[in-house]
Amino acid sequence: MQLYTVKKAAAIIGCSTNTLYKYLDEGRIKASRGTAEQGRFRIPQSALEEFLGTPITDKPQVLTNAAQSSLPIKIVRFLIILSLVLILIDMIMTQSVSLTTQLTRLFFLAIALLLAYQDGGYLRHQT
Repeated sequence: MQLYTVKKAAAIIGCSTNTLYKYLDEGRIKASRGTAEQGRFRIPQSALEEFLGTPITDKPQVLTNAAQSSLPIKIVRFLIILSLVLILIDMIMTQSVSLTTQLTRLFFLAIALLLAYQDGGYLRHQT
């Protein structure tokens, strides 16, 4: 039986270590306490398989997260915020575009901004 650290188990299920600690505290994932050298928790493979509802192969496929995307999430967030500010400036300075068009652009950019900060990034773990 394979035992995983919190960091490795979080990578396998595609969430942050903080989220995994929350799952451990709530009892959604069963784990045993390790020694100081081993780490705070040791999570058995069977507990992760039960949580995921699928078996884990010998070489677990780590889900892609925001940190592994082509652009770092901080840069993406910065670009979204910059775009939102530029649209706001454009809305104030330009009167020739209809109010509906301006509000639609602002609405869709605000949605992108919310998605950028939801669960730490664009990609969410599906449970």
